[in-house]
Amino acid sequence: MSLVLDDPSGDPVSRNFYWLSTKLETLDWDKSTWYHTPTRTFADYTALNSLPQVGLKATSRTEERGTDRVTTVTLANPGSNGK
Repeated sequence: MSLVLDDPSGDPVSRNFYWLSTKLETLDWDKSTWYHTPTRTFADYTALNSLPQVGLKATSRTEERGTDRVTTVTLANPGSNGK
């Protein structure tokens, strides 16, 4: 599933891709507290293990913003599946 967030002029400001499991998680509501609900069974993402390996391209940039340092890391898949 993909999600694109556009600014008011229609330009994308964020793109996200989410893997969905064919087996949903189930929560243990009987053991739930005000701060935590345990998971009874977990989603199954093992199919991701069968994806082909790729050589990712990684770059980083650090800039100072006032007293803070902000590092931006960009990952790209230069292969034919890197859409």
